[in-house]
Amino acid sequence: MNWRIKHLAKHLAEQARKHFPKTELSGEYWVLDEEKFAMLIIQECIEINRKELAFPEFDRLMHRYQTDLGVEL
Repeated sequence: MNWRIKHLAKHLAEQARKHFPKTELSGEYWVLDEEKFAMLIIQECIEINRKELAFPEFDRLMHRYQTDLGVEL
């Protein structure tokens, strides 16, 4: 698994611990919220694109995220 995806998975686990403090989350045996995880990946892609693309291309890409993926920006 890519180190960035591992980082996002760790972030998601930390968020889960905040919301469910009495739940034991260890290793790879916790339940993953696929929708939340996908949104974290999309948000990370948006940040990469924001840094790398000129405004017209970035704006066009944001429109595609909204229409194709249903992401609210």
